[in-house]
Amino acid sequence: MKIALSFSLLFVLLFSPGMSFRCSAENIDQELERSYINSDYAASAKLLEQKISQLEGKLTTGHRGSLQNIYMNQLLLAYIYAWKLQMPEKSMEIYNELIQSNKSGKEKRKIPALELLYAAELYAVKNNLQEAEKYYQMFLNDLSELKEREHDDFSIIFADELINFTKYQIDSICLKMGGEHLLKKLKLSSAMTPNMALFFSMALVPAARYETLVAMRTDLSTYIQQSEYQFNGY
Repeated sequence: MKIALSFSLLFVLLFSPGMSFRCSAENIDQELERSYINSDYAASAKLLEQKISQLEGKLTTGHRGSLQNIYMNQLLLAYIYAWKLQMPEKSMEIYNELIQSNKSGKEKRKIPALELLYAAELYAVKNNLQEAEKYYQMFLNDLSELKEREHDDFSIIFADELINFTKYQIDSICLKMGGEHLLKKLKLSSAMTPNMALFFSMALVPAARYETLVAMRTDLSTYIQQSEYQFNGY
């Protein structure tokens, strides 16, 4: 996770190839994709755990790129635990490990600490609004620090959009709890361009690649119903 990487390159490393139980990385990716499409999420989780273990082994041979690979696969694993296997405690264990790893890291990150955002979402869904607000605020602070370090146009736009999104989430909590709003006015008409919106969906949803494949193979109404059931599973 501690490698030089600009926001503009984030999409390149979103999700690395998967793995299989006992074969090459190419076959592993096929097994992971197949298990996810077939809703065998327990198998997907096992595959990801094996992949992460393999990538961690590569670190001993100096493959620094494995750090980013491990990070993205940990986010995907946490997503599956939280939203597919209904095991938010396991998901939070992963997020907390990532948070602690970020705090102890010596190199400056070039991407947001997305685990803070995902942890906030879990607390919000469970109606633990105080914890949700805390993690959203931590994510907001992280974005502000990153914005100070990154100066290319794309990074600034990316950070600004995420900052507004996070402030909107915090304000939504404030409406329920009472408190001062961060956004004085939100212009919904000034939405992101389609290209930027697509990038955001790919960057912020760990399973975007796999969910796209599922959606392509599923009737739209059925897919929406399944998504609503998943969200309301808590």
